[in-house]
Amino acid sequence: MSKIIRNYEFLENLKEKNLIKIDGLKKSFSYQDRNFKMKMSVYDLQNGILYRTTNILLNEDITFIKNFADNCHFLHFNTLNSSSVCPINGKRAILNTNQVWTGSIIKDFKGKMDFLGNTHQIQSIILNDNLIKEFNVFNHLNPLNDYFHIKSSNISKFQNQILNELRNADIYSGKLKELFIESKVLELLFITFSNLSINDNKTAQRAKELLLKDLSSPPSIKELAKACTTNEVSLQESFKKQFKNTIYGYLKDERLKVAFELLKRKDVNVSEAAKIVGYNSLSHFTKIFKDKYGVLPSNIAK
Repeated sequence: MSKIIRNYEFLENLKEKNLIKIDGLKKSFSYQDRNFKMKMSVYDLQNGILYRTTNILLNEDITFIKNFADNCHFLHFNTLNSSSVCPINGKRAILNTNQVWTGSIIKDFKGKMDFLGNTHQIQSIILNDNLIKEFNVFNHLNPLNDYFHIKSSNISKFQNQILNELRNADIYSGKLKELFIESKVLELLFITFSNLSINDNKTAQRAKELLLKDLSSPPSIKELAKACTTNEVSLQESFKKQFKNTIYGYLKDERLKVAFELLKRKDVNVSEAAKIVGYNSLSHFTKIFKDKYGVLPSNIAK
């Protein structure tokens, strides 16, 4: 069974023992007992961004429990060969090695994190409410419940390079170190959000290809999301952003476009055209065709 550590009590204990140090923009502490050793540094970059490094060495599995009094928006980068698990409502969100979580936690959430393995190193960027309005990726997270939304992705070569540079920031000191950390954190944010936007575009493109592969029997949104390794909400939002239409709206337009071309070439009659593009109801096909093109399909087929 894991040892349980409650975050509020843990921080109060650190304050009582005067273990929290402040140096310019940096707050830090080191703590050690027979169960674990923990070192954390937090840099307040004073523009709505915090940069945090957390290093943990465990002698046993530990569970941290934290109550969130405010909203929290974050990027967590896991660069070591240990995993962290956040169990919620029977689900398990796992931050594996070489993965990054992009996430939002809504205030009043009571969460816990299980640290599995001996050594953990997590580098985090924490953003305030005003700042995330500028980043569309926070609208495309996977909701584990009403309070906790995340998206997992692999750490890229370029992200890893910046993370490594941040870990070695101690080659600088004073104001120069603070400026170096701020510049690298901003660079990491830019690369991360650019990658997520590109991935969303690729997902939407893949969904479109699968959707149009067989117009007579297209996949459901649930099937599309599974095939694209995402969830239904994120897929629908990404698709609408890229193609300016809902998934079913786009499918309907493409079906009618194909039917129009078939009828214009006199290749088939109206009933056959309807069936080819997936409409079993001739009356429904006729109605939506006229709604779109302003003429009956039978007039095109003449």
